[in-house]
Amino acid sequence: TPAGLPGLFSGYDQRVRDLLATPAAGEAYFSPVEEVSGETWAHGRVVLVGDAAHASSPNMAQGVAMAVEDAQVLAEVLTTGGDTEHLLQQYVQRRLPRTRWVQRQTHQRDRTRSMPPTVRNIALRYGAKGLYERGYAPLRDLP
Repeated sequence: TPAGLPGLFSGYDQRVRDLLATPAAGEAYFSPVEEVSGETWAHGRVVLVGDAAHASSPNMAQGVAMAVEDAQVLAEVLTTGGDTEHLLQQYVQRRLPRTRWVQRQTHQRDRTRSMPPTVRNIALRYGAKGLYERGYAPLRDLP
């Protein structure tokens, strides 16, 4: 709840604590992180892209990147010509594996939040580089 924020951030810079002491901090909205998944991104000649089609936890910071990739792949597919509805289904089938992979990665990262802080801190201190490299390696390839 908003009332618990000052305690959670007590070790932070005074500017952060001052911000949390303002009346607006009491109006903070808290909710679980929502995810959008499904395979119906296209219906007829209408298609969803980005978070509207496949939103995930923000822990990988891939929201904009996935939306830009969607636009790139959609443009590539549509320029091949043919039936638009069929082309939109091709776009969805081409994007599903990559967006599903990102969502699986975010699920794995979200699970670290429930680890005891001591264990999590040690694991991240010594394994962060490898986690980062494995976690982003597939995204280095073009979509």
